[in-house]
Amino acid sequence: MSIGVTTALLAGLAALGLFLSLALVRVLRPLQTAIEERGIPDKMLPRIGASIARFRVQMGDGSTVTDEALRIGTTLVGFFLPHCPSCDRLHARLLAEPSPWPLLAFVVDAGPEDPDAQAVMDKFAAVGRSGLATDEVRRAIGLGDDAAFRTRVGNGILTAAGRRLPQVIES
Repeated sequence: MSIGVTTALLAGLAALGLFLSLALVRVLRPLQTAIEERGIPDKMLPRIGASIARFRVQMGDGSTVTDEALRIGTTLVGFFLPHCPSCDRLHARLLAEPSPWPLLAFVVDAGPEDPDAQAVMDKFAAVGRSGLATDEVRRAIGLGDDAAFRTRVGNGILTAAGRRLPQVIES
């Protein structure tokens, strides 16, 4: 087989792979929207009504937050990934329309030396307190392997959880 034929075959396979990927996204996006609109429970989200476990974490500004901060009043708790376009949109929304409750913003899947994590913490510090989500915080809130979600905690009890801010604020 000549180089030209091999190149054409590989280009055709690459184009087919791209086409199939785009078709899959086109099929899955409406399915995700339908699930969200019908309120079908997301098994990856923490359990509503669960008590927050004990934790202690150092925030980006050097202060310490413990579970005690979530036992009085209502707090919005968000978990964010570096390089997350929807997290950037959420930040912009919180700047334009501040949360009715104090915000604790945690960066997940990043280490303390990660400049991208620091940039996310700095950005969210403008709308609340921010820090890295340690394993202790993840377990206390009920965060599984999935990272990007928001929760609302009232008097130490998880009162709302969702992937999008309106799901948490309006529920």
